[in-house]
Amino acid sequence: MTLQPSRVLDLDSFHRFSVWMLDDREEAHARALAIVRAAPDADFIAWVASLIRALAVVEPRGRVHRDGFVALDALLRLDPDHPVEPAREHDRCRLRVLQSELKQACLTAAVRALWPTRRGLFVLMHVLGLDHARVAEVFETSVASVRITHARTLRTLEGFLGPRCQHLNPDNPCRCEDRLGVALARGLVDVPPQHPSPPASPFDGHTRDLPDLYRDLPPVQLDTRASAALDAACDSTPA
Repeated sequence: MTLQPSRVLDLDSFHRFSVWMLDDREEAHARALAIVRAAPDADFIAWVASLIRALAVVEPRGRVHRDGFVALDALLRLDPDHPVEPAREHDRCRLRVLQSELKQACLTAAVRALWPTRRGLFVLMHVLGLDHARVAEVFETSVASVRITHARTLRTLEGFLGPRCQHLNPDNPCRCEDRLGVALARGLVDVPPQHPSPPASPFDGHTRDLPDLYRDLPPVQLDTRASAALDAACDSTPA
């Protein structure tokens, strides 16, 4: 049986949400699949709420939050002693791809350093574009409570990225071109296979608000096999 377009959209959105919420893609796929298999008749809101609850149990408040930001800060503070210099035009195109991937990897890591509730709220609002009312449904709370938590979440991320990231303020000291070598050496970014060049440099010299910075990131590329497994799990309910 072919899934309705609305169900496919729910599954794709949940798949993207899961990838943003977990450091490891394979774990993200496995958790998303387990949740959908356990409740194939549920919807996006229910699946998201289930994943956030599960992560909140295993990630104690405070410790993971601190450790995530400390680890990312330690990486960004390393001396840029692994320069990456393009030799040919092809290399310059590949360099822009790598810098774009570093930008996304770094911004994603900052979000993953948040406690699951705040992480989920941020991803729902600024990556998937849900409004306050829909987010309140996920957390079974009021819109006023969502607004308060949202403001605190923004302050936390802005407190970390605000004085560092060149994409928020061109005068900030942390620059992708300087950090790329270290990021490659430490595994934050992998050299991709053949990949189309981004249309422009990942750094355009503009000052941005933090929500706009995240909204402008390219969408997560979904694993087709994982998506097919989610579709099959959702379509496995007996008639």
